[in-house]
Amino acid sequence: MALGLNFSSPNYANAVELALGPVLFMSVSMLLNSSIAARLGQVMDRAKFLRGDAYRPVESAQMHEFEVLMKRARLLHRAIWASSLGALMFALVITLSFLTAFLRADLSMLLAGCFLTALLGIVTSLYMLLRESDLALNNLKL
Repeated sequence: MALGLNFSSPNYANAVELALGPVLFMSVSMLLNSSIAARLGQVMDRAKFLRGDAYRPVESAQMHEFEVLMKRARLLHRAIWASSLGALMFALVITLSFLTAFLRADLSMLLAGCFLTALLGIVTSLYMLLRESDLALNNLKL
């Protein structure tokens, strides 16, 4: 039984055209992911430094800073998760774009749903990053 695949050059060109936007979005979400991961690394390094030796008595101020660092780390972890979900959904949009072109199937609703989910992932990631930045600035002691 034939699947009805169409590998003619106009279909390739159309699929590549459709995939260019999501490819750019996917690369942006991965750049966002790397910058959030670097920020998370800095937070974790500071938390490890504060935790230090388990036998050393812990001051109240250090304990408060450690708790704030853990809240920041959780926000950054959620931001990475949301950004990764966005990148994954953009990859799925790219894949579905090619499948739509080659299978001559109407996957427009599925494509729209995946694209919307990807954008929501990126927006959520940026929102978590803003919340983490606010938390960091509100607890800054110079």
